[in-house]
Amino acid sequence: MEISQQYMTQLNDTITQLMQKWPHLQPILHAFAPFLYLKHRLLKEKLFQTASQIKIHTASLNQGTPLIQENPPQISEEVFNELARLLLTAMKEGFPSISNELDSLANELTAGRMKMGDLLSLQSNAVSNPAVKNAIGIQVLQLFTAMLQNLILTQWRAEVFATPTALNWSRGTCPVCGNLPVLSVSRGKGRPWLYCGTCGQEWQFPWAKCPACGQEQHSEAPYFFIEGEKDEKAFVCRNCNRYLLSVRRYEDEGNLNLDLLAMSLIHLDILMQQQGLLPMNFCLWNDFRGALKSA
Repeated sequence: MEISQQYMTQLNDTITQLMQKWPHLQPILHAFAPFLYLKHRLLKEKLFQTASQIKIHTASLNQGTPLIQENPPQISEEVFNELARLLLTAMKEGFPSISNELDSLANELTAGRMKMGDLLSLQSNAVSNPAVKNAIGIQVLQLFTAMLQNLILTQWRAEVFATPTALNWSRGTCPVCGNLPVLSVSRGKGRPWLYCGTCGQEWQFPWAKCPACGQEQHSEAPYFFIEGEKDEKAFVCRNCNRYLLSVRRYEDEGNLNLDLLAMSLIHLDILMQQQGLLPMNFCLWNDFRGALKSA
């Protein structure tokens, strides 16, 4: 069996196991599984073949400039259109309740009435036809563009770092795309690794220090966890009122998908946001601001 197929099988098995362990995760895992499968497939196809030619400027990184500011990913209209087509198919499978809106979005893209740049930056004029604006909700557009950006940045980052590269980076934001992390992962002893849910980069960061505001915790860091699940926590910064999901991984757990790992802690996301705390970074699946207000 090919390595790619082995990983796909492992991913599917992990999703099944999570659904069995946490039945409340079934809706969100069903929704995002097609997207995760697509992301893995595209990573193996390596659409950004020229990205590996990018030179990483150590001096700029030392000054706190993320890689994307000097070397933004380049994507052709042809690649964009193919990515959009594949993503819309995955979204229709995962989110059947918005299939009509996704069909309207697909029609606009096929007819060339949406510009790639406007859509990726979610400009207000990305959809110019008033009738289409009514047919495609802003939340659907936001979900589509966030997923599309995730696919593009994840592939671009993987191609840039096709060979192991040591980065001299000490900030809480991602050295590649500049976003805050969605997850902190501990692997044995030493500093934890922060995971960027936007581009998939990992980097080390000190214990008990907030990635967002840099506040050091002078006493024991405030963690929240569900009884019996001490390896799954939420770190809370009382200075900036943000939280960060934190997990401990063991050597025998293999190559776990970190997006799935973060999704499996969604109950902690809900608990923290019910207390008025904000996630370190809003991502595709952890924004409950509207839902909690209406509950």
